[in-house]
Amino acid sequence: MVTIFLFYVDDIIITKNDEHEQQRLSQCLTKKFEIKTLGKLKYIMGIEVAYSKKGIYILKEIYY
Repeated sequence: MVTIFLFYVDDIIITKNDEHEQQRLSQCLTKKFEIKTLGKLKYIMGIEVAYSKKGIYILKEIYY
């Protein structure tokens, strides 16, 4: 099982290769912290993210 935590300012991104374990982890964190589950990641720090059966891909960077 693999768990990855990404922290950026006030954002936390959690990803795991086991959906059930990811839900358990989110429930555990909710007991200690005020968190929201926003669904699949679409953008992070100006980077557009896409999904496929083989993994996660960065589509393009968005400059402001």
